[in-house]
Amino acid sequence: MSFDTSIMATKYCFLLATIAFTAYTQLVTKWQLVLHGDVPAGWINQLQYYIVFLRNPWIISCFLAVLLMAFSWVMTLSEMPLNYAYPVYLSSVLVIISVSSFFLFGESLPYYRLVGIGVIICGLVIGFGRQ
Repeated sequence: MSFDTSIMATKYCFLLATIAFTAYTQLVTKWQLVLHGDVPAGWINQLQYYIVFLRNPWIISCFLAVLLMAFSWVMTLSEMPLNYAYPVYLSSVLVIISVSSFFLFGESLPYYRLVGIGVIICGLVIGFGRQ
């Protein structure tokens, strides 16, 4: 691998890490909310609910993932233009979360959303396939 290819691979690794950390935090938070149950009525009960929830090791791992995501995002932006990195990041996360939430949580994924996901993927390939 040449030096230029190595640099290009590194900047894409940071972008992929940003996408992965973001997807991780969203999916794990949803998973833990499903396990934790509904938020109770009354502000005292809600406060207790959130204190217990935020002390959950999985949720703490999400806080760590957010810090790592922020670091990888800064590294991404130091190597890529914002008008390239942000649309790729946002579109990729949208697709990953939509599909994953269907399989992991049984959330709906109607045909029109699948069409939208297809359009987003085509847009990524056409508009951002090469930098």
